Amino acid sequence: MAKILAFNWKLNPQDKKLADQLFSVYEKQAKNRKNSRVIVCPPLEFLFGLSQYQSLAKSHHLDFGAQDCFWENLGPFTGEISALNLKQTGVDYVILGHSERRIHLGETDEMINKKIINAIGSGLKPILCIGEGFKIHEKGEETAKKFLKKQLEVSLKNVSSLSVSQKNQLTITYEPIWTISNNSGNVADNPSDAAAMIKYLKEILAIRYSLLNIKVLYGGSVNSKNVAGFLSYNIIDGFLIGRASLDKEEIKKIIDETEKRG
Repeated sequence: MAKILAFNWKLNPQDKKLADQLFSVYEKQAKNRKNSRVIVCPPLEFLFGLSQYQSLAKSHHLDFGAQDCFWENLGPFTGEISALNLKQTGVDYVILGHSERRIHLGETDEMINKKIINAIGSGLKPILCIGEGFKIHEKGEETAKKFLKKQLEVSLKNVSSLSVSQKNQLTITYEPIWTISNNSGNVADNPSDAAAMIKYLKEILAIRYSLLNIKVLYGGSVNSKNVAGFLSYNIIDGFLIGRASLDKEEIKKIIDETEKRG
């Protein structure tokens, strides 16, 4: 089964020429890959000029995602972007609940839940990010598990009422906030610990939501030097990649390593 490689550019780059160069790198690297499915998630302004890439992208195992969307598709919501508008641009995926939006913009699990329901109803595939911060992490594994279980319960409220095909549009990312490069100095979680937590999350998802085949990714300081360690655990279905998504050599090495170990 192909691993998902979701590359989150965050608020980068500033120059459209650089963005075009990066898009070309992804298109070339994703071509004819069998063991990886590449999702490129650039800033919003670059999502409305994708037609030149999309004609080839589908056959190259390359998809596009947004970094957020709102929980309504119409109304007096200045500055927001709707899931339907994103879908009309040709975007398939949307990242929801990323830790940076939780920290800097005060997003709550309740807000994220509304976004998930609307995104799925609008035909998008949400990538839900959950993860514990350092204060929770240092209290131990059981405290972290309770925290993550609560995040799932609130973020996935009413998801059980959706059809099986709709629920299967969902992907989860385990994103321990204490490992994100800006917080950790680019030090990732221990692969065995990440795999154990992902196993725990999959058990909850199967029992509570009947999501038996859901993909659960790892996110947090993933790069070409540590990706092999995570790939050695089949239970990890792929990665949400931040800083390395802007480095042409890192992109190539991560995709190559994923293909080699698939």
